[in-house]
Amino acid sequence: MRRPFNYFLAAVAFCVLVLALSLSFNTPTARAGDINERCNECQRKAGESYDACLAKYPVEQQQRCHDGFNSDISHCYKNFCEQ
Repeated sequence: MRRPFNYFLAAVAFCVLVLALSLSFNTPTARAGDINERCNECQRKAGESYDACLAKYPVEQQQRCHDGFNSDISHCYKNFCEQ
């Protein structure tokens, strides 16, 4: 009597394992639209920061604005646009 009971338990355990592994898990996935929106938003903020910097400094000191804009755009592409 013991052997059929062991087979039954093994079958039940196998079925439970298969059921548990086949359930769909809700994992957050990044959609292409979200990534594109984040890229565009980052570039927009970089442009606004650049425009504000140009308005703040005279022409002779605007090199710091150009350098800051280049680093901001590099940051956008590195973190959002090239995903």
